[in-house]
Amino acid sequence: SRDFTIYEDPKTKKAYLITAQDHIYIRVWELNDSYTDVDTKKEYNIYIGQHREAPALVRNGDWVYLFTSYQSGW
Repeated sequence: SRDFTIYEDPKTKKAYLITAQDHIYIRVWELNDSYTDVDTKKEYNIYIGQHREAPALVRNGDWVYLFTSYQSGW
């Protein structure tokens, strides 16, 4: 993983590891209660093939927003 962040949802109290894999996808993993491992049955690939990085999440009401930036390819 190149870039990653950990997000704890204040509404559900669930925690997630969000990783950006080089030019492949962003993957969202649900973490266990101690934040020491991921639940491989609860992983989601998004932005497949879209060269995204620097994931950040924020909740606003019932919505959770994922912000990323496009890789410049330098």
